[in-house]
This record gives sequence, C-alpha cells and structure tokens, in this order.
Amino acid sequence: MEINTEPQKTTAFVTGANGFVGSFIVKELLDKGLDVKILLRPQAETLLIDEVLHRLEVIEGDVLDVCVLQEAMQGVQVVVHAAAVVSMAAKRYANMMKVNVEGTANMVNMALLCGVKQFVHISSVAAIGNPSTATQAISEAEPLYNNVAGTMYAQSKYWSEREVWRAIEEGLPAVILNPAYVLGHGNWLKSSVQVFHYIWQKNSFFPPGSLNYVDVRDIAKATWQVIRQEKKAERFILCAGLKPHREVFAEIAKRFDVKPPSRRLSPILAKIACWFESIKCALTSAEPRITKDTIAAASNNVPYDGQKATRVLAIEYQTLQETLDWACKAYKAQQEKLGV
Repeated sequence: MEINTEPQKTTAFVTGANGFVGSFIVKELLDKGLDVKILLRPQAETLLIDEVLHRLEVIEGDVLDVCVLQEAMQGVQVVVHAAAVVSMAAKRYANMMKVNVEGTANMVNMALLCGVKQFVHISSVAAIGNPSTATQAISEAEPLYNNVAGTMYAQSKYWSEREVWRAIEEGLPAVILNPAYVLGHGNWLKSSVQVFHYIWQKNSFFPPGSLNYVDVRDIAKATWQVIRQEKKAERFILCAGLKPHREVFAEIAKRFDVKPPSRRLSPILAKIACWFESIKCALTSAEPRITKDTIAAASNNVPYDGQKATRVLAIEYQTLQETLDWACKAYKAQQEKLGV
C-alpha cells in the first residue's frame, strides 16, 4: 500500500474577506501557501478580492448563523475573524453590537467546538480605549478600559474582544490584533480610507487631534506571523506612529496635487457640521459621515505603542511616507483610468 507522505496543507477560514483589511489578509495567506475558505453574505461585493476569488472556497452565510460556521470550520486549522460592522451612525448601533459581539461569540464558540488550532481576532485599538489619565503611550500591558464615553464602535469592539478573552480562558488558542487607523489602497468610499476621498474632493476642514496609523499590508503580515509562530493568549497593538491630522491631510493633498485642508474644525463648527449632516441624511437615507462619534475619535491625541509587534513578530512598519506614496499613486491611477 502506497502511503502519502506529503505534508498536509494548512486550511484557513477567513471572515470579512471582502473588506479592506480582510482582503489583504486573504492575499497574504494565499501567497504563503495556505488553502483559504471565506465567508460571504449573499450578493456581497467582492471587488477587493476578485483577482483571487477563483482560488478561494466560498461559504455563503454570515457570522450570526452558527450552523454555517460549524460546517465551515470542519477540517480547518486556522481561523481569522476580520468581519465587523464599522459605523458611527446611531441608527446602526443595535446591528453593530449584534454582528460584532454576538457574531464574535459565535465564531469563538464554534472554533472551540471544532478544535481549531489557531484563532486570530482582528480587533482595534478602539477596544482598548484611551483613558484621559494616560500620560504615556498605551501598550499591550494596559487592561481593556471599557470607556463608556467612547464611540459606539469602540464599545462594540470592547465587548467583542471580551468574548475572545473568555474563549481563551476556555482553551481557545487565540491571538488578538489591535490595529490603529488603517491606511492603504482600497475602496475609498468605504472604511478608513475615505480620508483619501475626502482630500481628493478638496474639503477645507481638518480635525484637531492626531492619527495613530498603520499600513494595511502590515496587518496582513502580522496575521501571518502570529500563525507561523503559533502564538496564543496574547495581543499585539499594530501602530506605526502618531501624526496630527493636519500633517497627514497635507501629505495626502501634496500627492494629489490639491490644496490641503486649512481650517481647523472647532467645537462650534463641529456641532454645526453634525446638524447639517443629520438633516442631509434624514432627507437622503444615507449614513452620516460626520457624527459626534467621528468627531470625538478624530480629537484624540493619545499614542499607542506598536513596538511589541516589531520585537516579537519582526514587523517592520511601513513609514507614513511609504504608505501614502503607494496609496495615493494607486488612487490617482484609478481616477485617471476612469477619466476623472
């Protein structure tokens, strides 16, 4: 009898694969030789993964369907949970809490049931919070603050992460990644990269705070490293640095050859902007881009320390210049192709 001695390929199951961060993680895992299953909602947009879709096994469903999750995790060694609702709109709070918290609970429960060997949860620095008493950069040594004054999104990520820590206590070999504000090239009408579209449209205002940032490609590399090194029961903050919004906006504007925002968004102007945005969205049924939560988040100046990932995972962060050079060049090429 002939015995197959070839090593079995590792299979990863990824949620949120068609999103900005998830799409880069999927491509990284494929490049490293893993077989990849992804979870997609019916009629979900796949623009960011179209080029590799033929290499993926697609499971139709969502993180609220435990039966789908249990079936999807059969024969899977690695799970990467990157799916989440990201919103600052009050009307989406209930759905965001349900998907982000209950969905994460479903994911870790099924991973425990199916004996998954590694679980990587893509969280956010928002889950850690930023206490007003902080006098130095926040590191992994800090507890989760459950800052009830934080944004609705931050609260959803806090409780999501609590589900992962609970599962770790129950024996799940999990790692949590906490990225800062994610920059890179994606769909600039969605997620964190809307900032590039904002500058492209020649808007005038910049928020008063600073930006903790990280390149999306570094998140994908960190995900692979925790899998490769078989890390468990710890967290890694992913943050390349902190820059005032005004400076970041000016750097993007320079690369787009447009005038940078020059007017600081004062508290009074912020309230007026929120009021006009709420009226506009009430009339159009669109989701507001300016809310008290977005303004609160943009006013933060507390730095996060991402050096543990450098020491342990050997992540050499892209500099802000490198990230903006790459992203802005791609966006400009995209617009030129569309004849804009």
